[in-house]
Amino acid sequence: MQTLIISEEEVQDVLASNGDFELKQGWFDSAYKKYIYPIISLEMMNSVEENLKEEAEGLIKTAVINFALANNFFKIVLEIDSSSIKDNSAKEERATKEDKESLLQGLFADGYQAVEDLIIFLEENETDFSAWKESAKYTKLKSSFINSANLFQKYVDIGNSRQVFLKLWPSIQKVERKLKKLLPDGLFEKLLSKDDNIDDALLTKLLDDYLLPYVAHKALAEAIPSGAVIFRNDSIVAYDDTNTNKRTGYRTADKATLKEMQQQNEQDAQECLQDLLDLIEANKQGLGIVDQPQASTALVYESKPGSSLVFI
Repeated sequence: MQTLIISEEEVQDVLASNGDFELKQGWFDSAYKKYIYPIISLEMMNSVEENLKEEAEGLIKTAVINFALANNFFKIVLEIDSSSIKDNSAKEERATKEDKESLLQGLFADGYQAVEDLIIFLEENETDFSAWKESAKYTKLKSSFINSANLFQKYVDIGNSRQVFLKLWPSIQKVERKLKKLLPDGLFEKLLSKDDNIDDALLTKLLDDYLLPYVAHKALAEAIPSGAVIFRNDSIVAYDDTNTNKRTGYRTADKATLKEMQQQNEQDAQECLQDLLDLIEANKQGLGIVDQPQASTALVYESKPGSSLVFI
């Protein structure tokens, strides 16, 4: 596996800081393996034109630097203090606990946004990134109806947060696996591949009006009880208490609000699912669905040879 080498100048450019703290190569390696390698490896970019490779690497480094600092934030927070980070309202005061937590969450947000930008960039230039396009890393993303934060955002507001989307990803996959069992045989694959034999208007209505909203609402409804996401400051945020060094701030979410959000998303999901199934039922022919003959449960009588009674 190639190593991502990042210079001190690149760190300063990304963080827009002249602090005295130092980020270690091991932190970069860990961030790369956790956040970037599951999407694309450095080896996949070796045959790409230099300008595209540099742009992709720039996004990767932006993500890795932010994640490296965020994941090791409390190891170096005293060094950040020694650099006299101030808040804007009190020039002579050192950063407060709230300031530091805000900075930490900003680092994660910037990291996930760089990941999102990287995926968008790769998709826009997928022909050039042929090794990536032909890899399991790419097809894994494409194996789902909702495969990006931007697409999820079209149906449920998550603040365009890649962090929230990644927390929701297991729920999205779970919902889609269950959905496949609810649909007629083969229809899941036809809709996922946008089969050319399906009328465009019907396909758009099935996906945009019902199926995708169902997946989004249902995934969020299922994720809330597991603690994957929470409601805070009128927005949905990812839940991860390691991000706040086991602090309790994220545990104070209004349970009544969470419950209401879960119930509303569950209701919206069920309405979309029913509308989806009704539309499928009304368009069986156009979708190429053939009803399977039902096995008869009636008693079968056979006439006894030589008997004058004949059963039909």
